[in-house]
Amino acid sequence: RKPDRVKLLREGRAVAAGKVPLPVVLGVAGETLDAWLLADEQAIGRALELVPPPACSGPDPESLHGPPGTEEHPKVRLAHLLARNGNETRNNQSRIEAIAQEADVAVVERRCPKGFGSYAEETRDRLAPIFRRHR
Repeated sequence: RKPDRVKLLREGRAVAAGKVPLPVVLGVAGETLDAWLLADEQAIGRALELVPPPACSGPDPESLHGPPGTEEHPKVRLAHLLARNGNETRNNQSRIEAIAQEADVAVVERRCPKGFGSYAEETRDRLAPIFRRHR
């Protein structure tokens, strides 16, 4: 069984907090980053100049858990979108960055409630008080 990375990170954070009381936010984007990038289809359309914007992820992009290499896998869906763009003068990394920059965080949070939503909530809960204190 694969270890629960978030659980291990939280345990490490608890140990570290006893030594250095700094607010820390945890997230493991490696498993769901591609799903998060698929969440804001309007942003994909703008970033990749796709008209109309694609309908690529269904109601919950984080639920795309097909085996690697299948259409139900987020990496495959994202790769198909990048290929559709047809602009070979820009590499995939710059197109992925363009999607992320165009994305509306509220849309990603609403459509990806388990991973991104909980990460965004923890970020607000743990880090926002720091910024309020230093106004």
